[in-house]
Amino acid sequence: MSTEARLETLDRQFFEIAAHNLNPDQKQFLATKWKQIRHYACQNAGVKKWGSHVLDLNAEATEQLKEAFRTLVKGIEMIGFQIWKPTAKDPHLEAIFRLFFDDRTNLHDVDFSIEEKLALFWKYDATLITQFRERFEQIFRDLYHQMIWTQHDPLVTEMLIGNLIALYPLFDPMPEGEVDILQQIEGSWNLVRYRTEPIPLVEDKVLAYGLTPVSNPKALPLILFCGTPYPAAKGFWEAIKSDLHPFRSVGESIFLEGRERIDAWMNKKPQVKCYGLSLGGALAYHLGRTYGSRVTVFAYVPPGLFLKPQEMHKIHGVAFYHVDDFVPSLGYHPTGKNFTCYGVITEANRNFLLAHARPVGCNPTVVIEINPLHENRNVFRSLFTLGKHIFSALLFIATLPLRLAIDGTDWMRRKLKRKR
Repeated sequence: MSTEARLETLDRQFFEIAAHNLNPDQKQFLATKWKQIRHYACQNAGVKKWGSHVLDLNAEATEQLKEAFRTLVKGIEMIGFQIWKPTAKDPHLEAIFRLFFDDRTNLHDVDFSIEEKLALFWKYDATLITQFRERFEQIFRDLYHQMIWTQHDPLVTEMLIGNLIALYPLFDPMPEGEVDILQQIEGSWNLVRYRTEPIPLVEDKVLAYGLTPVSNPKALPLILFCGTPYPAAKGFWEAIKSDLHPFRSVGESIFLEGRERIDAWMNKKPQVKCYGLSLGGALAYHLGRTYGSRVTVFAYVPPGLFLKPQEMHKIHGVAFYHVDDFVPSLGYHPTGKNFTCYGVITEANRNFLLAHARPVGCNPTVVIEINPLHENRNVFRSLFTLGKHIFSALLFIATLPLRLAIDGTDWMRRKLKRKR
């Protein structure tokens, strides 16, 4: 038998191992994404890539590879979630939500008004954001009444709900307001009412949100970190500066500036859940590193950090990211025994922007476990991280005069304000 034929036979064997508990439709879906899935199984086993060299592995390494295929797939969703309830009340708003969540929708399907474009890129519109926030909050109530956890894959359900919670800060929750959030308590999903409290991180520009349960004594407090906001929102430039800081991890400068206020909120809270998206996911990592087992992190499409391994081991929780997203390829992810990384593969092929921005679960999705120890050793990750350092350093030098002028103006403005 030729080498090519032997490799093809082994490939079929590994596919059957990976798909051993799946139904025919799920197997067919897995087959369409097999090259990506096979790549991560090899990586999890410490094999750099699939190829003829796999045929020469010794018995122990071959068994490790089989185990990697056997344990790779952790969740698979074939139906997809419909997280918006169609109504005739505001079809335009529903179309925007579909664009944001559904792979079957694209920009040509939504006609954005001039006011909406200005509110996104130029001038913040509180009325418009309130409208979006109220519609977004309704999603949690709709999902609860639909009892979605009885109809869908458990891990994908948990992933989607957590992703929605991590998105919530982008809609500017009302200070001291109340919101119903889905939470899993003792294995069951509950709709819990929380009171929101803004936590200033950088003046009043970059905020985290502390959520305290008021309706269920068994529910844990939540702290939500916002991702990089849209250009018209407060804190956009502060977030960009933290994203591109040449000497610190993403989010580190924001976390350090807000540390005292974070500590004040964390005081006397023995256990907390923390949700963050993108930059917010990096901030969640920083919180997990600071407070260890007191915080369970749920990070979505987070960039990695530049910390010592012993610091990363302190982080407890999970991270989810689309395998085609470039942001999680920056920096290094936690590798401790109390942390799990999940990779997400969607039926639709997404470009790197959609892979980062569009939540997963509304369309057929497979979730695989990724070994962060081997993922952190990926050559592309090292090159991408080095490139980010070089780009950020050059940008830092080029914009230094401008930033000094802006900082000086802000300092003078604050000084004059105090005198008044």
